[in-house]
Amino acid sequence: MPNIEFVSGKPQYDFQGCVTVDCDVLAERCVVFNHKTMTPIRSKAINGTVIRFRLPLKYTTRFDLCVIIVDANTEYNAAILDGVQAEIIDANLVKI
Repeated sequence: MPNIEFVSGKPQYDFQGCVTVDCDVLAERCVVFNHKTMTPIRSKAINGTVIRFRLPLKYTTRFDLCVIIVDANTEYNAAILDGVQAEIIDANLVKI
């Protein structure tokens, strides 16, 4: 009987979704929601003008995301973008 050996390793490609948000300097938090269920998917404090979110691959084929930027002390009014689709990335190559 032949000896079969299984070798596991990191896959060559790791496709995921990515949403890049250009934020206002007065905004302090960015939240990505599922538009249909209004469930928060990711949330980050804003420490610059551009932030990125890594998301599941399923959000690259539909426009199901809603992105909201807000602040904590009412200096900045909230901004909402609806109907967002994530771009497809190879997570092995993109640093987020």
